Amino acid sequence: MLHPEATWWVLGDPIRLGVSGFRNRAGAERLLKAANKSIPGGMTMIVHSITSERDRVAIEVEGEGVWHDGRKYHNQYHFLITIRNNRIFSVREYMDTLHIDDLTKPNNDHDNDLATCNV
Repeated sequence: MLHPEATWWVLGDPIRLGVSGFRNRAGAERLLKAANKSIPGGMTMIVHSITSERDRVAIEVEGEGVWHDGRKYHNQYHFLITIRNNRIFSVREYMDTLHIDDLTKPNNDHDNDLATCNV
């Protein structure tokens, strides 16, 4: 699904929020694994709209799930995806970073891979 040269960028300051910033394909794969570990039951993605033009797809999504410690996860996303050779070449992910920050703060006594997934 990911192009060999895929990149993934997440909104926010990577110094303040480990999930934020730019990643190459290997970093994107680590990010997705960390997300799966944080929401072990998986996330329900509710697609509100999709717009495509040439090699770009814009998707508005709501994500819901249960955080690994039982807290509710509910976030809104906008993904801007570029396709090359029928594979995902780049992803730009916009979301409520405050919600992620609240769930991953070290002082909340919950271990979490997303909090430190700087790659």
